[in-house]
Amino acid sequence: MHKKKTSTTFFLYFINRQAYPVKIKNLKCFKKMTFQVSPKNNCRPERLQKLDYGDFVFQTQDEYEIEAYADCSIKIECDEQIAVDSDKLVVSTKTSHGYHLLKVRDIDIVLMGNASVGYLVPFEETFNSKIKAKAYHAFSIVRFYVRKPFKKES
Repeated sequence: MHKKKTSTTFFLYFINRQAYPVKIKNLKCFKKMTFQVSPKNNCRPERLQKLDYGDFVFQTQDEYEIEAYADCSIKIECDEQIAVDSDKLVVSTKTSHGYHLLKVRDIDIVLMGNASVGYLVPFEETFNSKIKAKAYHAFSIVRFYVRKPFKKES
């Protein structure tokens, strides 16, 4: 997901594992799925999953085709900046083979528009223990100074 000052762009990645092409006819995106439990006509209670339009994010009517055994990246441009305060989304897809609900869990938000300087970080380690982090930090400092005389100057 790319966030700009006046717009938001979503990139959805689909994989077709079937031996035939699949057409995506419609995409609707929601922040979450809700569940409702209610009895109907004096029968036992039922659990229904719903997509509430209060959690609506975007919709597209464009048609996309994913070839057999192929990957497809779909780019969706929204003219306004959309705030997604969750790390999950639900995408309802209407395809040539029916409806599918896809849970999107890996969302990368990239803020676009401001220039920034990037640095290559050769390693990054995360620890749950302060003692382990201190020990690794000391080890990496020693390794840095041992390797420094052997590095080529550029």
